[in-house]
Amino acid sequence: MSELIAQHHVLFRKLYPDSRLKYKHHRMIHYPSIILKHGPLSQMWVMRYEAKHGYFKRLAHIMCNFRNVCKTLAGRNQIRQAVVWDKFSHVKSELEIGTGEETVIGAHKEFLTLYCDAASRLQEAFLANTVRVFGTEYEPGFTVIVDMDDNGYPVLGYIVKILVCSNVVSFALRQWKISGFDCRSRSYLCKLSHQILACYQTNLLDYHPLYAHQCLDETCTSYHIRLRHMLCSNN
Repeated sequence: MSELIAQHHVLFRKLYPDSRLKYKHHRMIHYPSIILKHGPLSQMWVMRYEAKHGYFKRLAHIMCNFRNVCKTLAGRNQIRQAVVWDKFSHVKSELEIGTGEETVIGAHKEFLTLYCDAASRLQEAFLANTVRVFGTEYEPGFTVIVDMDDNGYPVLGYIVKILVCSNVVSFALRQWKISGFDCRSRSYLCKLSHQILACYQTNLLDYHPLYAHQCLDETCTSYHIRLRHMLCSNN
Protein backbone atom coordinates (compact mmCIF):
# COMPACT_ATOMS: atom_id res chain seq x y z
CA MET A 1 0.00 0.00 0.00
CA SER A 2 2.85 2.39 0.76
CA GLU A 3 4.29 1.84 -2.71
CA LEU A 4 0.91 2.30 -4.39
CA ILE A 5 0.25 5.55 -2.52
CA ALA A 6 3.71 6.89 -3.43
CA GLN A 7 3.15 5.93 -7.07
CA HIS A 8 -0.26 7.63 -7.03
CA HIS A 9 1.21 10.90 -5.74
CA VAL A 10 4.01 10.88 -8.33
CA LEU A 11 1.57 10.26 -11.17
CA PHE A 12 -0.77 12.94 -9.83
CA ARG A 13 2.02 15.53 -9.97
CA LYS A 14 2.94 14.48 -13.51
CA LEU A 15 -0.63 14.64 -14.81
CA TYR A 16 -1.55 17.85 -12.97
CA PRO A 17 1.69 19.85 -12.61
CA ASP A 18 -0.21 23.05 -11.84
CA SER A 19 -2.17 21.48 -8.95
CA ARG A 20 -0.83 21.00 -5.45
CA LEU A 21 -1.40 17.87 -3.43
CA LYS A 22 -4.29 18.24 -1.02
CA TYR A 23 -4.32 17.51 2.69
CA LYS A 24 -6.17 14.22 2.12
CA HIS A 25 -3.24 13.07 -0.01
CA HIS A 26 -0.95 13.67 2.95
CA ARG A 27 -3.25 11.63 5.21
CA MET A 28 -3.05 8.71 2.77
CA ILE A 29 0.66 8.38 3.56
CA HIS A 30 -0.16 7.41 7.14
CA TYR A 31 -2.78 4.77 6.26
CA PRO A 32 -0.35 1.79 6.15
CA SER A 33 1.14 2.52 9.59
CA ILE A 34 -2.32 3.11 11.10
CA ILE A 35 -3.59 -0.21 9.71
CA LEU A 36 -0.61 -2.07 11.18
CA LYS A 37 -1.16 -0.48 14.60
CA HIS A 38 -4.95 -0.37 14.87
CA GLY A 39 -6.35 -2.83 12.32
CA PRO A 40 -8.71 -2.23 9.37
CA LEU A 41 -9.77 1.35 8.72
CA SER A 42 -13.39 0.22 8.56
CA GLN A 43 -13.43 0.28 12.37
CA MET A 44 -12.83 4.05 12.18
CA TRP A 45 -15.71 4.58 9.75
CA VAL A 46 -17.74 7.69 10.65
CA MET A 47 -20.00 8.00 7.60
CA ARG A 48 -23.20 7.73 9.65
CA TYR A 49 -22.01 10.55 11.95
CA GLU A 50 -21.22 12.68 8.88
CA ALA A 51 -24.72 12.00 7.51
CA LYS A 52 -26.31 13.19 10.75
CA HIS A 53 -24.02 16.20 10.81
CA GLY A 54 -25.08 17.04 7.24
CA TYR A 55 -28.73 17.17 8.36
CA PHE A 56 -27.92 19.80 10.98
CA LYS A 57 -25.88 21.88 8.50
CA ARG A 58 -28.77 21.93 6.02
CA LEU A 59 -31.19 22.79 8.81
CA ALA A 60 -29.07 25.70 10.02
CA HIS A 61 -28.84 27.06 6.47
CA ILE A 62 -32.61 26.88 6.02
CA MET A 63 -33.61 28.47 9.37
CA CYS A 64 -31.00 31.27 9.37
CA ASN A 65 -31.45 31.59 13.13
CA PHE A 66 -28.06 32.05 14.78
CA ARG A 67 -29.02 33.55 18.14
CA ASN A 68 -28.94 30.17 19.86
CA VAL A 69 -28.00 27.65 17.21
CA CYS A 70 -27.64 24.62 19.51
CA LYS A 71 -31.04 25.11 21.14
CA THR A 72 -32.77 25.66 17.81
CA LEU A 73 -31.23 22.60 16.18
CA ALA A 74 -31.91 20.42 19.23
CA GLY A 75 -35.57 21.45 19.31
CA ARG A 76 -36.09 20.82 15.60
CA ASN A 77 -34.37 17.46 15.84
CA GLN A 78 -36.60 16.40 18.75
CA ILE A 79 -39.72 17.33 16.77
CA ARG A 80 -38.48 15.39 13.73
CA GLN A 81 -37.65 12.35 15.84
CA ALA A 82 -41.09 12.41 17.47
CA VAL A 83 -42.73 12.43 14.02
CA VAL A 84 -40.59 9.50 12.87
CA TRP A 85 -41.42 7.43 15.93
CA ASP A 86 -45.13 8.21 15.60
CA LYS A 87 -45.28 6.95 12.00
CA PHE A 88 -46.25 3.46 11.00
CA SER A 89 -43.33 1.12 11.53
CA HIS A 90 -41.44 0.15 8.38
CA VAL A 91 -39.78 -2.82 10.06
CA LYS A 92 -40.22 -5.88 7.91
CA SER A 93 -42.42 -8.74 9.01
CA GLU A 94 -41.13 -10.93 11.80
CA LEU A 95 -40.46 -14.02 9.69
CA GLU A 96 -40.07 -14.52 5.95
CA ILE A 97 -39.36 -18.08 4.82
CA GLY A 98 -37.68 -18.82 1.51
CA THR A 99 -37.71 -22.01 -0.51
CA GLY A 100 -37.27 -25.42 1.04
CA GLU A 101 -39.13 -28.64 1.75
CA GLU A 102 -41.56 -30.08 4.24
CA THR A 103 -40.06 -32.51 6.71
CA VAL A 104 -40.38 -34.05 10.18
CA ILE A 105 -38.17 -32.92 13.05
CA GLY A 106 -37.18 -36.49 13.94
CA ALA A 107 -35.61 -36.96 10.51
CA HIS A 108 -32.84 -34.53 11.40
CA LYS A 109 -30.78 -35.74 14.32
CA GLU A 110 -28.96 -32.40 14.59
CA PHE A 111 -32.07 -30.84 16.16
CA LEU A 112 -32.86 -33.61 18.67
CA THR A 113 -31.18 -31.66 21.50
CA LEU A 114 -33.78 -28.92 21.04
CA TYR A 115 -36.77 -31.24 20.63
CA CYS A 116 -36.23 -33.90 23.28
CA ASP A 117 -39.64 -35.50 23.77
CA ALA A 118 -41.07 -38.00 21.31
CA ALA A 119 -44.17 -35.93 20.56
CA SER A 120 -42.24 -32.89 19.35
CA ARG A 121 -40.00 -35.02 17.13
CA LEU A 122 -43.08 -36.14 15.18
CA GLN A 123 -44.11 -32.56 14.42
CA GLU A 124 -44.02 -31.32 10.87
CA ALA A 125 -41.47 -28.61 10.10
CA PHE A 126 -40.00 -26.80 7.14
CA LEU A 127 -36.35 -27.20 6.13
CA ALA A 128 -35.63 -23.76 4.68
CA ASN A 129 -32.89 -22.64 2.34
CA THR A 130 -33.17 -19.05 3.56
CA VAL A 131 -35.09 -17.19 6.25
CA ARG A 132 -35.42 -13.53 7.16
CA VAL A 133 -36.06 -12.52 10.75
CA PHE A 134 -36.96 -8.82 11.02
CA GLY A 135 -35.08 -8.20 7.79
CA THR A 136 -31.92 -10.14 8.74
CA GLU A 137 -31.26 -12.98 6.34
CA TYR A 138 -29.82 -16.36 7.33
CA GLU A 139 -28.81 -19.20 5.06
CA PRO A 140 -26.49 -22.23 5.21
CA GLY A 141 -22.89 -21.09 4.97
CA PHE A 142 -23.29 -18.11 7.28
CA THR A 143 -21.70 -18.00 10.73
CA VAL A 144 -23.49 -16.93 13.92
CA ILE A 145 -22.38 -16.23 17.49
CA VAL A 146 -23.96 -18.73 19.85
CA ASP A 147 -22.33 -17.87 23.17
CA MET A 148 -19.06 -16.96 24.89
CA ASP A 149 -16.70 -19.42 26.53
CA ASP A 150 -14.88 -19.03 29.84
CA ASN A 151 -11.85 -17.49 28.09
CA GLY A 152 -13.89 -14.67 26.58
CA TYR A 153 -13.79 -16.19 23.09
CA PRO A 154 -17.04 -16.33 21.10
CA VAL A 155 -18.64 -19.70 20.38
CA LEU A 156 -19.10 -19.55 16.62
CA GLY A 157 -21.29 -21.87 14.59
CA TYR A 158 -21.37 -22.51 10.84
CA ILE A 159 -25.00 -22.85 9.72
CA VAL A 160 -25.65 -26.27 8.17
CA LYS A 161 -29.45 -26.49 8.30
CA ILE A 162 -32.31 -24.11 9.07
CA LEU A 163 -35.50 -25.57 10.50
CA VAL A 164 -38.76 -23.66 10.99
CA CYS A 165 -41.40 -25.17 13.25
CA SER A 166 -44.45 -23.15 14.35
CA ASN A 167 -42.70 -19.94 13.22
CA VAL A 168 -39.73 -20.76 15.47
CA VAL A 169 -36.38 -20.72 13.66
CA SER A 170 -33.60 -23.05 14.79
CA PHE A 171 -30.14 -23.70 13.39
CA ALA A 172 -28.00 -26.82 13.11
CA LEU A 173 -24.39 -25.67 13.34
CA ARG A 174 -20.86 -26.96 13.00
CA GLN A 175 -18.77 -25.32 15.66
CA TRP A 176 -15.72 -23.32 14.66
CA LYS A 177 -12.56 -24.18 16.59
CA ILE A 178 -10.75 -20.95 17.42
CA SER A 179 -6.95 -21.17 17.47
CA GLY A 180 -6.15 -17.52 18.11
CA PHE A 181 -6.78 -13.87 17.36
CA ASP A 182 -5.11 -11.89 14.58
CA CYS A 183 -4.50 -8.34 15.81
CA ARG A 184 -3.76 -6.96 12.35
CA SER A 185 -7.10 -7.90 10.80
CA ARG A 186 -9.00 -7.95 14.14
CA SER A 187 -10.30 -11.42 13.30
CA TYR A 188 -10.40 -14.85 14.92
CA LEU A 189 -8.43 -17.69 13.35
CA CYS A 190 -10.84 -20.60 12.97
CA LYS A 191 -11.15 -24.10 11.58
CA LEU A 192 -14.34 -26.11 11.21
CA SER A 193 -14.76 -28.96 13.67
CA HIS A 194 -17.09 -31.95 13.51
CA GLN A 195 -18.94 -30.96 16.70
CA ILE A 196 -22.62 -30.26 16.00
CA LEU A 197 -24.57 -27.58 17.86
CA ALA A 198 -28.22 -26.61 17.72
CA CYS A 199 -29.80 -23.39 18.91
CA TYR A 200 -32.81 -21.16 18.39
CA GLN A 201 -32.40 -17.91 16.52
CA THR A 202 -33.74 -16.00 19.52
CA ASN A 203 -30.96 -17.43 21.72
CA LEU A 204 -28.09 -16.13 19.62
CA LEU A 205 -25.64 -13.88 21.41
CA ASP A 206 -25.71 -11.51 18.44
CA TYR A 207 -28.29 -11.71 15.68
CA HIS A 208 -25.91 -10.48 12.95
CA PRO A 209 -24.66 -13.23 10.60
CA LEU A 210 -20.92 -13.30 9.94
CA TYR A 211 -18.72 -14.50 7.10
CA ALA A 212 -15.62 -16.66 7.14
CA HIS A 213 -12.86 -15.45 4.84
CA GLN A 214 -9.81 -17.30 3.63
CA CYS A 215 -6.50 -15.55 4.15
CA LEU A 216 -4.52 -14.27 1.16
CA ASP A 217 -1.40 -15.67 2.79
CA GLU A 218 -0.90 -19.15 1.32
CA THR A 219 0.83 -20.32 4.50
CA CYS A 220 -2.29 -19.56 6.58
CA THR A 221 -4.67 -22.51 6.70
CA SER A 222 -7.26 -20.89 8.97
CA TYR A 223 -10.41 -18.99 8.16
CA HIS A 224 -10.71 -15.42 9.42
CA ILE A 225 -13.94 -14.35 11.13
CA ARG A 226 -14.27 -10.74 12.25
CA LEU A 227 -17.04 -9.66 14.62
CA ARG A 228 -19.20 -6.63 14.02
CA HIS A 229 -19.15 -5.59 17.68
CA MET A 230 -17.03 -6.05 20.76
CA LEU A 231 -18.43 -8.78 23.02
CA CYS A 232 -18.98 -8.25 26.73
CA SER A 233 -19.26 -10.98 29.35
CA ASN A 234 -20.97 -10.93 32.74
CA ASN A 235 -18.16 -13.03 34.20
